[in-house]
Amino acid sequence: MKTAMELALARIELMKDISPDSVHWEMFKNDCMEKEKEQIQKAFSDGQETYSDSLTPIELPSDEDIDKQAFQVPYDGTDTFYDKSFINGAKWMKEQILNQNK
Repeated sequence: MKTAMELALARIELMKDISPDSVHWEMFKNDCMEKEKEQIQKAFSDGQETYSDSLTPIELPSDEDIDKQAFQVPYDGTDTFYDKSFINGAKWMKEQILNQNK
């Protein structure tokens, strides 16, 4: 995918009948592309700094907490496949979250 800068420079080249082989034009295009790259990297870095401070880590429940909460009201007292599937699913999701940063 071309960036907006690449598309704009190509359009200027077409509109102004600029020789793509011109040394000055190539230097200008390269300079524009480098500045765009720097701006994108700076925006990304600034965004990380801005938002990483506002993120709150989630506290994952223990397996015991999952077991205890799974059988709270309105639990109907059964021990069915669906009940066990819920507990297994909750524990599986916890493991997925814990393992994503390894």
